[in-house]
Amino acid sequence: MKYSTFLILSLMLFSCGTTTKTNNDDILIKEAASYHMQALEVEKEFKSLAKTLENKANGIQIQGRGLTEPEMKWLKEYQDMMRGYELWEENHIEVPGHDHHHHDHSHEGHDHDHHHHHHHHHENDVKLTPQDMMETQKAFLDNINDLKKMALALGK
Repeated sequence: MKYSTFLILSLMLFSCGTTTKTNNDDILIKEAASYHMQALEVEKEFKSLAKTLENKANGIQIQGRGLTEPEMKWLKEYQDMMRGYELWEENHIEVPGHDHHHHDHSHEGHDHDHHHHHHHHHENDVKLTPQDMMETQKAFLDNINDLKKMALALGK
């Protein structure tokens, strides 16, 4: 009888521990998904700013004269920012179990410049713990916010 009571108590404690871990994992994944969605919203703002900056960069580059020092500096900063964005986009991973709705295929307001890429890694590509996923998504949010700040500074 003592053995079966011990077994039942052990199973109850184990199941409570598992439930707590699962609940904590769920919270971390929800937090990761929230960071991911925030990053996608910031990305939209960044892309709008980047489009304006692209037009400015093209205008600078097609002039029929040599570029001034400030123009060359600005173009280098713009190109560095865009390389940073390409890396961000290529390495951004999805949160497992959370559908993303950031692909707008309506083409409304779309510039039809099909040089944009979307290379999110999907859940089968990368296996992270819920804690690592949350931290990774937070880092991606921080990175796209930094890129947006760069774009705002270049737009002044």
